[in-house]
Amino acid sequence: MTRYILDTNVVMRFCNPSDIQHHLATEAISRLLAQGDECLESKHIFPNWLNLVTTNKVMGKRTHDVRIVAVKIQF
Repeated sequence: MTRYILDTNVVMRFCNPSDIQHHLATEAISRLLAQGDECLESKHIFPNWLNLVTTNKVMGKRTHDVRIVAVKIQF
């Protein structure tokens, strides 16, 4: 099984039905899931993210990228 980390932009568009690219994000995620792939989430991601943001003094939009790193660390 292949594992994917979704970029924050894909997740944001997927979660916002009024986004102009919502359908595209939904279709992309649906295709990945139809292939038997997993979209991973864990309750341990937030503490990893918080530690990274605090330790490295990350602020603003960069915190979204740090979440991707936190997911990668977890899995």
